Amino acid sequence: MIPALMYDRAIALGGEALNKDKMEHFLAELPKVNREVLQRVGRNLIAEILKPSHLSKNLMSVRALAIVFAPGFLRNPSDDPMEMLNNAKFETQFTVHLFETLLG
Repeated sequence: MIPALMYDRAIALGGEALNKDKMEHFLAELPKVNREVLQRVGRNLIAEILKPSHLSKNLMSVRALAIVFAPGFLRNPSDDPMEMLNNAKFETQFTVHLFETLLG
């Protein structure tokens, strides 16, 4: 969902504290289809999973959901296993920021 050309910016955002303005600007620069898919996943699926009425059945946090979704949203363009390992935490944190931004 995040184009390879925007991967480094996403990793940089994952290394910072949440800045909703920066995240919204990042989302605005995505191709329209990618942005719409991310918005639907965040605002519909993730919001539904995290509804308070589901808490008795669902113990997933935003972070746990980000761990699940990050590999599908971001693909490291590098073939270096160390870089992939080092960036994994930033990919997850970027996805946490993404969900928090989309959920408001």
